[in-house]
Amino acid sequence: MLSTDEKNRLLSQFDRDPPSPLAALLKCAAGILALFIVAAGPWLVLTAASPNGYGQAAKRDVPQARAVIPPSLAESKRVFDERRRHYEAIPRSNAQAANDR
Repeated sequence: MLSTDEKNRLLSQFDRDPPSPLAALLKCAAGILALFIVAAGPWLVLTAASPNGYGQAAKRDVPQARAVIPPSLAESKRVFDERRRHYEAIPRSNAQAANDR
């Protein structure tokens, strides 16, 4: 909370030196520029990994990512595919088919 003396001092300072519209506009522009700089940081790091840019780095990394699949994930996919084939093979009644629509 502000004391009365502090409040009066701040109000008198504002009356003596009001902010100009140009200063407010420049502060907003500086804030937007700072946001762009922060947002561009990860992009710059990703593109710095490859001399040809981000697209080449992504194409180069995809085969390596697919080559290293943990055994637990491969087993999970195998079980999922097996269950899907099992449930697709079970004949469904017309009532179940109508409920699914």
